[in-house]
This record gives sequence, C-alpha cells and structure tokens, in this order.
Amino acid sequence: MPPEKVRITIRLDRNIVDHFRELVRKAHRGNYQSLINDALHDYLRRPSIAQQVGAEVRSVLREELGKVKVSV
Repeated sequence: MPPEKVRITIRLDRNIVDHFRELVRKAHRGNYQSLINDALHDYLRRPSIAQQVGAEVRSVLREELGKVKVSV
C-alpha cells in the first residue's frame, strides 16, 4: 500500500456506496473506493459556504457602490 494511503473502516449510507458502485459499473473500470476518495478530494478543494457567500456579498456591494455617485 502506498505510504500516502491509510486503511480505515468507515460506515457509509447504502445509497452512497450503491451510487459509486453504479458509476464504476457503468464505466466498466476503476473501483468505488477510489471514486469516493476523489469525491472527498473535490470537496476539500471547494470553497466553504462562508467563502462563497462572502464573495457574492462583496460582488453585490461593489456593483451597488459603483452606482452611487459621490457628491462633494
């Protein structure tokens, strides 16, 4: 086993395992454990909900502030 891999026991909902097994079956290759691992990697790379909301709020504020004319 590669040193970056760790063997664990994990309990997942049946529908989660069935979903990934079905993807492997349709692709006729791979294994469901690797697909679950890939999905977890994708999750870790995604911005958090707070980061997503913050970015959206900043975008809206910039847009709205751009509409305001400063009077001196």
